Amino acid sequence: MLDLKDFYHLPQVDTLVEQLASESSGLVVVAGLDPLVTPADANGFAPSGRAAIFRILMRQIMAARQQGRAVVVSESRDAVRIPHQLKRQIEWAAVEPPFSYAGRIAQAMVRRPDLLVIDRLDEGTATAALEAAHLKLRVLAQLDTVFSGAGVARHLLDLGAPRGLLEGLRWVVTVQRVATLCQRCKQPDQPDPARLEDLRCRYPSLPLEGTYFRAGGCAVCRGSGREGNVAAFDFFRAADDPAALLDQPSLLPLEEYILQLAALGHVPLDDVIGFERNQLRRTYSLLTASERALAEANAALQRKLAQLEAANQVLQQRTEALISLQDIGHTLVTLTGLDELASRVCRTRATYAAPNEPSSTFYDLIAPPRCWPCVGGAPS
Repeated sequence: MLDLKDFYHLPQVDTLVEQLASESSGLVVVAGLDPLVTPADANGFAPSGRAAIFRILMRQIMAARQQGRAVVVSESRDAVRIPHQLKRQIEWAAVEPPFSYAGRIAQAMVRRPDLLVIDRLDEGTATAALEAAHLKLRVLAQLDTVFSGAGVARHLLDLGAPRGLLEGLRWVVTVQRVATLCQRCKQPDQPDPARLEDLRCRYPSLPLEGTYFRAGGCAVCRGSGREGNVAAFDFFRAADDPAALLDQPSLLPLEEYILQLAALGHVPLDDVIGFERNQLRRTYSLLTASERALAEANAALQRKLAQLEAANQVLQQRTEALISLQDIGHTLVTLTGLDELASRVCRTRATYAAPNEPSSTFYDLIAPPRCWPCVGGAPS
């Protein structure tokens, strides 16, 4: 299974993860955006890899507790892959009828495990997760969102979580993957002095001297100047004062992390300067792509429904025809008089004839043009 050492990250991440894993209570949220639909014009956007970081943090927290017990609340075992060495310490609470997420979380709260793992935060689980954290349980959950830091706390409020329960929130780890420069064609870049000065004011503790690069273009990267991607992190530690939670800065902001990647030559400086603008554009592109995919899926469903209705109508007509044939066959076997047979055929036609039925049907072929018993008998 993947570990932090298996992919590139800044050294600060290891220190912050150790600090996170050592705490004994509170809600830890792993945030990131993993859309089901990615538009073609996403311009280097890649799924965040949130699930991988979620599993790594679960193992780190369990390793810090050694003999601790954990309860995993999820719909599928694939959502949280439990490593072999931890299987004896972890119990899976399946969310399937008649059980719900809220019910499973309530059961886990009674048992008070060392770690409660919830595979997703939404309207049905956000309040329950914060209630468990409020009872001094250690809770680890993941949230599909574009927000980071204090923005995740506001998102939890939008999901219906009471403001008074936000004191249970301890950590928010946001992960996002950003496109890296092509190492074959990247070119040195001399940033605008005014931009560098603005970055110095925003991040006074960071050394901004060095060689920056900009995207070039070659046959290997197909002229895009980008090849591969790298993880970028945001670490947020909630203060003890809940009143300051929504305005509190992150310990390691996402923009600062990307700025350090730029100083190391992995991404262009423009990615830092236009970070918020690019985030808004990408979010809008993802939203429109999701709406378009939803509209296409709905149209396909309507077409399939129309086909099923037409097939059902044909099947119903054939079934009625078979029933009438069986009835007439039975009549031919049991009746001996011609008048009684003709009367039975007329009644069958009146029963099974559909509205707007064409004049020439199967019944017209087997019945006389005029049903003599119905008009007073045969002509003289």
